[in-house]
Amino acid sequence: MMGRQPSPRTEWLISLVLTAVLAPISIAETGNFDVRGEFAAKLAAPMSMAIDSAPFRESLLKVAQTATVNLWVDRSVDPSRLVTTGPIGPSVYECLTKIAAESGCVIGLSDNTVLVGPADRVDDALTVLLRLAGPGAANASGAQRRRDTTLVTVHWDELTTPSEAFSAALGRSTQVPMTHDLWPANTWQNIDRHVAAALVLAQVGLQPSADGRSIEPMQASDRGITVTYVNVAQPETALESLRTVDANSASRPESSGGMLVTTTATGHRAFRDALQKASASPETDRGSPVGKLRADKRQFTLKLLNKPARDVFNYLAQTAGVVVVIEDSATAACAAMI
Repeated sequence: MMGRQPSPRTEWLISLVLTAVLAPISIAETGNFDVRGEFAAKLAAPMSMAIDSAPFRESLLKVAQTATVNLWVDRSVDPSRLVTTGPIGPSVYECLTKIAAESGCVIGLSDNTVLVGPADRVDDALTVLLRLAGPGAANASGAQRRRDTTLVTVHWDELTTPSEAFSAALGRSTQVPMTHDLWPANTWQNIDRHVAAALVLAQVGLQPSADGRSIEPMQASDRGITVTYVNVAQPETALESLRTVDANSASRPESSGGMLVTTTATGHRAFRDALQKASASPETDRGSPVGKLRADKRQFTLKLLNKPARDVFNYLAQTAGVVVVIEDSATAACAAMI
């Protein structure tokens, strides 16, 4: 998210498809995580793509904007680092996860926002967001604070300072001294102002105080936070992933049909990761290669520069899950540059 980006020559080969555009979410997460909610559905939507030498943040942003989810990229990560993923998919979430891995980053999910960064930085930010508790969630001390139910759009322009971004998040001018930095333009949609402000503060190692009236240094914590997960079906695999990272985690069914999970931010990240992967849309028909290609109705957008035709065929074939064989008689023709 942070750092001004150069504009290197970018080479993209993208194929994607999304389900019909979903309506904006109407309420904040407020302590719940709906496995079948709109945010999860956007991430589970089918998407396939191949990236060749594109800037890290730009790659993530293209996916996030297409899926209409918010993106937070930790400022410690070089946004201009070129990544080459090859063909990835089959869902929005898998694309984001695999792009993040190219820079040694993980994915965290909260409040219609995808957090990307080193594991410790993402978990610190998630801890703060999880503690902005609403109905159905409480931190270890039992403290709760209701979030706003009115979601807003938060935007700042290129070369904005952290203090200016914080003001934009709150929707009013503030004079909070922060580390001097110049951030790229950013837009978050359908976001709670408390969440937006916390995300800005997390970039510079700060967090709201427990009573929400002041700002204090961010503190790492391994204390459990309870969250209600709604519409969880067959959670066994997700619970195994949770116990792998937090043996002290606890979970129990809720009378309303949900599941109460108490664990650290790391545990919630692992649990949500497993739930999201389980809900991803299946790939296109697994029949014969010709049948798969005929059944695959995805639209392809290609932006190529100085690529041999054989590479284009290989990218398309890998994305579709088939193998292409170039006959000897076509080798010379497929070496032609596009």
